[in-house]
Formats: sequence, structure tokens, C-alpha cells
Amino acid sequence: MRRGFIALGLGCLWACATGMPESKLSPLWRAVTASADADKLRVEPLNGVARLGENARLRVLSRLEAGVGCQTADGEALAGDGDMLVVPSPSVPAPVEVVCQAGGARAHAQVTFTDSKTLPVAD
Repeated sequence: MRRGFIALGLGCLWACATGMPESKLSPLWRAVTASADADKLRVEPLNGVARLGENARLRVLSRLEAGVGCQTADGEALAGDGDMLVVPSPSVPAPVEVVCQAGGARAHAQVTFTDSKTLPVAD
């Protein structure tokens, strides 16, 4: 057993000395910041969270005369329900980025869909 611990320790030292390759995976969640057009067009909450399998609802606020169109970053058009924008849940836990445009103004938001029993705090 002592030899096993020594071998494990030497293996760890070798891995640290030779430099293990870092993961190339991007993080699951990256906070979205307000755009330069936030005084004309914005989406609230900017960074939200929802349970997997349930739709998320966002509020789109605009001071522009032009109509507002919203879609996911993947190009899926989003529709509203009254004064709320409905973001459908993906099939797996993931963040969904929302992009809204009105005239030349753009606004971004992100909803992280999770299967966690405890939801993280949203802004």
C-alpha cells in the first residue's frame, strides 16, 4: 500500500512538472453586461436563471419607435406573451443568449437553464 501512495505521489509530481494540458472547454455561464444602447433598449433581467423544462420570461424595454425583434444567439425567433418575452427551455442544462434589436439598437440577455434543485441568484 505504501508503494501505491509513493507511485501516486510521483505521478502527480511528474504531471505538475511536465504541465498537464488545460481544458479547452468554455465555461457554462458567462455574465452578460449591459450594451451601449441600454438607455434606448434593454432586456430584464440581464442575467437570469430558470429550471430546465420551464420557459423563462424576460421583459423588453424600448424607448424607440421601431418594432423590437428578439431571437436566440443561434437564430431561433422568440415570441412574446403579453408584455413578456418567452424563452423556451433547451433539452439540456445550458445558457441561452437572447439578442433583441430595434432600429440600430441592440440588447443582450442570458438565461441559464439548470436542473439544479437550488437556483443561483439572478440579477
